Amino acid sequence: MVSEGGNGTVAEREMETERIAAAQKNPEAFSDLYRAYVRPMFRFLYNRVGSADEAQELTSSVFLAAVESLPRYRHRGNFAAWLFSIARRKVSDYYRRRQPFPLEEIRHLPGEDDVAAQVSRRDEILRMKERIAALDEDEREWIHLRFAAELTYAEMAALLGKKEEAVKKAMQRLLSRLHDSLE
Repeated sequence: MVSEGGNGTVAEREMETERIAAAQKNPEAFSDLYRAYVRPMFRFLYNRVGSADEAQELTSSVFLAAVESLPRYRHRGNFAAWLFSIARRKVSDYYRRRQPFPLEEIRHLPGEDDVAAQVSRRDEILRMKERIAALDEDEREWIHLRFAAELTYAEMAALLGKKEEAVKKAMQRLLSRLHDSLE
């Protein structure tokens, strides 16, 4: 993924472009892209479905679809947006195949071992979960894209079909509303 400052440095963008071109010629070269995106993809999917097993299945499904579609992909500097658009479709398919699922919540990844810190923050976490669950579906998805998937504003803008500045402002307003509701 590119750095926080937008679309990344020139070197990062060039490296990603080279990785994509290599993977389009040889699917085995996709492993570099996989390693760059697997953790944020898993976090995004885990936060959307609430199950580590289901998130692992969906993560595999997303990357398989990406590898299969990569020969047709036209790189325009928004690989993360393209990859996460596949993930969004997979999540939609997941929910269509299942009974209605409780509102998704921000959760900790399995395996985090600082139990004392988690316990001490329990009330704050529960209040935040309640506030996030009360958001509409689009707002929850923005939270998941930004914090679970760690997409930059530029990547979110490309994915959502919006201007980067509009995404930044909307996210600032959303976070401000969440912050105010906690006080």
